Amino acid sequence: MKRRIILFGICVGMLLSLPVLARQVKQPATTGGDVVYQEWNFDTGLQGWVPISTKAAVQWNADSLPGNVKGGVAYHSLPYSLNYNNGVNFTSIDLAGESVRNQGSATSPSVTISHLENPKLVFMCSFDTECSPPGGPKDAGCREPAQNWDQRFLEIQSMNGPLGSVVTRLGYSRDLYSCGQYGEGTWHQHTVALDPSWGTIKIAVLFETVDGFYNDGAGWFIDDVQIRATGVGQLPVSQAGSPDTDGDHESGSCSGSLARGGRPGLLLPLAALGLGLFFLSGRVRRRGSISAK
Repeated sequence: MKRRIILFGICVGMLLSLPVLARQVKQPATTGGDVVYQEWNFDTGLQGWVPISTKAAVQWNADSLPGNVKGGVAYHSLPYSLNYNNGVNFTSIDLAGESVRNQGSATSPSVTISHLENPKLVFMCSFDTECSPPGGPKDAGCREPAQNWDQRFLEIQSMNGPLGSVVTRLGYSRDLYSCGQYGEGTWHQHTVALDPSWGTIKIAVLFETVDGFYNDGAGWFIDDVQIRATGVGQLPVSQAGSPDTDGDHESGSCSGSLARGGRPGLLLPLAALGLGLFFLSGRVRRRGSISAK
């Protein structure tokens, strides 16, 4: 009878621990059937992205400035976006009081994609720069070669080859890519196919004014950057220490939100099982000792 009571207690302990296990094993988010493996929404800051600029006054920042972007807002999801400006525009003034050329980049933490099925980069974009869509207020100048005007680029850098080797570089001014079909200050989505053979990658956005003219726009805005996949395979052993979703990373250099689970909830049922077996074995030994006497 007592043995049955002990076994019943073990079962109850394991059942009570299941909610803990369910809470602690985090499930990847899904969007349109895809797994959202990694996301940066910049709502808590740069989230590990590293900004570099040729002029200190004009930088990539995670904020909601300026407050108005051609009738739109400086973020796609509240409260912040990643954006290139000085809080008002992307003008940089030298000691002589002249507007001068400036450029800057922001580079993400590294992310391993070799175990992802059909990975892709999805992000939201808005801009108020020198080029505008056909018929827009700045369209006439944009009819000249695009390299003469403000430049917006996206780079995918593979860490597998030479340090920071660029495997994809896309231009986002009107003549180079698809931004031009959208009005200034209009948030829109871009999707870029990724190749698992690139292994560990970094994402970089780069802005280049080319000159000091017409730099009075609000700048370039990036938000809700996601790496999605149709499936997530086994993470390579060398990357098994990748960080968790809480941002309190055990190892690795990635920040933001990473879709992966943990196993700490297994400890409670295992402990209950071990404790039950311990008491059970003690009862068996004691009964054996009494019988021997």
